[in-house]
Amino acid sequence: HSIYNRSMIALPVPRCVVFYNGTEEEPDEQKLRLSSAFPQDKREMADVELTVHMLNVNSGHNETLMEACRPMYEYAWTVEHIRIYSQETDVEMAVNRTLEEMPEDFRIRSFLLENKEEVQMSVLTEYDAEEELRLIAKDSWEEGMEKGIEKGQDMLIDVIGRLRGGESSESILSSGVDPHTVDLALKVV
Repeated sequence: HSIYNRSMIALPVPRCVVFYNGTEEEPDEQKLRLSSAFPQDKREMADVELTVHMLNVNSGHNETLMEACRPMYEYAWTVEHIRIYSQETDVEMAVNRTLEEMPEDFRIRSFLLENKEEVQMSVLTEYDAEEELRLIAKDSWEEGMEKGIEKGQDMLIDVIGRLRGGESSESILSSGVDPHTVDLALKVV
């Protein structure tokens, strides 16, 4: 065959699948689109779209998949038990307890026991990442509150100054200042 052939070559159909095992409640399966991350007014401009088939592999989801793929069921069981036990104790102890209670016939059991340290590090890293995200969110909220308070104080000082300078409350309100700020400033003046 010539490499310069003009006829189209049939390609295998690509499939993109992601297994979800996060803690948020998600349906058994859903289609995710890359374009969802694009700004809404620019989505039509995209030359490329990617659809990802997401399958929830947490315990209690996708029973047909779990029955067809025993290692996936065992993995879901393991993650579920680590999560349950980590609510009562630290992650390392939760992993140990899960591995101790894991049924003998689980195919992944020997692999997990042989690689116990890596399993613990992997789970610990996951939990550290979740905790880090919580701390970042808390810090961001606190920073936002501080900035909001500062901005509110600056605005209140400005309105008080404008009122003391003889400007009417109607004039201040018409410039877009929040009515609560004007009311508070009037109480101070």
